[in-house]
Amino acid sequence: NKMDVNSDIDVLIIGNHKALDVQSVILSLQSELNREFNVVDMTKRELEDRKDKKDPFIKEFFSKPLIKLI
Repeated sequence: NKMDVNSDIDVLIIGNHKALDVQSVILSLQSELNREFNVVDMTKRELEDRKDKKDPFIKEFFSKPLIKLI
């Protein structure tokens, strides 16, 4: 699929945070940008474990162009 201005946005959130806080920010951004966000939330440990196990989702996610936000 080709990306364009109407494409949804995939977001991987890594760390220790409150899921409700993240959800609130994401909902606000979706409304403001009029775009759908697909959010996956995990700890750093879970990400490392999934990378070590060659998880197909993680492999595909990191094979695409990324914009890192900190």
